[in-house]
Amino acid sequence: MFNDKKYKILLLGWYGYNAIGDDIIAEVTKRLFFEGAEEKGIKLQFVPLSGVKDFKHRMIHSYLIKNDLIIIGGGSILGLDSMNLYLTIFGFDKFNLHKISRNRKTPLVIFGGGFRREKEKLPEKDRIHMRELFDRAILKGVRGPVSQQLFISNGIVNEVDVIGDPALSFYPIPVNNKLNGDFNVGMNVRFMKTGEPQYLKNEEIYTIFAKLADYFVEEGAQIYFFSFTENEHDSDTEAAKKVIKLMKHKNNPKLIPFSNEALKMCSLIGKFDYLISQRLHPCILGWVQKVPNIGFEYQFLKTTDFMKSIGMDDFIIRTDDFSFDAYIEKYEKIKQNRQSIIECSQEYIEGWKKKQREFINESLDIMVENKRGA
Repeated sequence: MFNDKKYKILLLGWYGYNAIGDDIIAEVTKRLFFEGAEEKGIKLQFVPLSGVKDFKHRMIHSYLIKNDLIIIGGGSILGLDSMNLYLTIFGFDKFNLHKISRNRKTPLVIFGGGFRREKEKLPEKDRIHMRELFDRAILKGVRGPVSQQLFISNGIVNEVDVIGDPALSFYPIPVNNKLNGDFNVGMNVRFMKTGEPQYLKNEEIYTIFAKLADYFVEEGAQIYFFSFTENEHDSDTEAAKKVIKLMKHKNNPKLIPFSNEALKMCSLIGKFDYLISQRLHPCILGWVQKVPNIGFEYQFLKTTDFMKSIGMDDFIIRTDDFSFDAYIEKYEKIKQNRQSIIECSQEYIEGWKKKQREFINESLDIMVENKRGA
């Protein structure tokens, strides 16, 4: 029997910026909460924030609207350069804006967040803010064992659960894209227009991807470049064009146009036979859809965080330590043991899906109980 009351939920993250990896986290998180709510006979309403594009103003907007639950979502969102965006909500800024916040007693959960820095030691002021944030959270689950270790080693928490990246609970939908080759290889590479840190410069990464693309063409592959981000900071389409210019076999690759339909773009990855992706979330979505691939570690140890969480430590390669021979050796191992590797990864993935459902159910119970006691 449904309760007619709708509970308001605020989901915070880098969502709505034509970045499919982030947007699919939002899609999956909402679906999981709606499914959990339906089982409990309660109704939910996610507070729409799509009209508030500037991130800091999105934060300010959030404490002016009363919510029943706040979710800090997944992605590389918890670290030095993003903390200031969260401080206004929770009242650690010099203006003490929390005094007018309508969410001072609203339950807060951290659902699959990742550590945005690689070095163990944050400056003390940032560690203080991070501790305040984690203390404020009633439930906290991080995306992988590397994030877990960094949160603990920085003295932010004594312990914290790993619940996996939220994208692990992705369910594909039917897509109409027809791939023409007998061996279809998807490729995604990133063109960063801003100075965000990564281990290699864009041009160095393009050289690596061009060499790999040529190798797979000579192995009989049809290459499909696809874009996961097109905004003022990144353009995967521009990156693909730069890679193609460096290739010997320039006439082979096809470009799949960008679409901000996150479910469609993510489901397309399941059509490939193999995947080569610089970005993390195509890598994740490949493994979820039984398309094995080698994780490229290019910043923040975030790919390592994920690959360790599914037991695929042997299939990580850092861009600043790239060896073509080492990559091909890892690829051959996947090729020869494909089915057993997929089965092993799926066991981990199913375990994280179960843990995420348990996290959602507990979050909803806390939300309802808090509302009753208000």
